[in-house]
Amino acid sequence: MKLKSCLLTVCFCLGLLATSATIVSAQVRDIQTTNQPITLKLSITAIGLGLMVLELWWFLAKKS
Repeated sequence: MKLKSCLLTVCFCLGLLATSATIVSAQVRDIQTTNQPITLKLSITAIGLGLMVLELWWFLAKKS
């Protein structure tokens, strides 16, 4: 019974993935790219890395 349930779950997930991939590939054709300044890209990257470091520091500091 458990194997049957697992197989049904896997089949359902594969169906969802296939449907999502079809929808995404259809929408990608409509997307236009825009060029962003390198300073904007670098600043957003730095902010993201800073937030990740802050989160790691927060969780590690809570343990001690």
